[in-house]
Amino acid sequence: MPLSKQLKGTIGVHFIATQLARNNIIPAVTARNVGFVDIIASNEKGTRSVTIQVKTSMKQKGSNDKYIFPGVTPRASKKEPLDTFEKGTAYVKKKIQPSPTKFYAFVCLMENGYPDKYYIVPSKTVLNLVEDERKSYFQGKDIPQKEFKDSGYWHIKSRWLRDDWKNKNGIRLIENALK
Repeated sequence: MPLSKQLKGTIGVHFIATQLARNNIIPAVTARNVGFVDIIASNEKGTRSVTIQVKTSMKQKGSNDKYIFPGVTPRASKKEPLDTFEKGTAYVKKKIQPSPTKFYAFVCLMENGYPDKYYIVPSKTVLNLVEDERKSYFQGKDIPQKEFKDSGYWHIKSRWLRDDWKNKNGIRLIENALK
């Protein structure tokens, strides 16, 4: 039986919390309905902390190494349409809220549900990745203003993630932020 979306997310959050604890970083897993913070992590003295949003993806069947993570931004409501590129940009920035103390963790699960690897990425970098993808997607398309639609829902793809954010390298980013 395949894992539900909620169970995949739970595996990812607890896996990252475990990796933090193994590296002497104190993780506090939040309730699952606390918006954009899954883990609050602090140094052992409790004098500095960071927040972490965890996104978990299972390996795509038949692919060597393809993961598409759940959206880093939620869909925009119909009450607040993103009918210009500028409105979409402002929406994405508001939802990601880049900060030197906010990180995203991207956990890659194998088909059996066990974690394969993970990446920890500063929120400012996530914002840059999403902004680059939005520009690439909309650039060169001659979309009449009345037909422009940006759902606000943007994914991170595994091919964008670099080795200097992978596994222990990502933990080092958090260690440095907690100094």
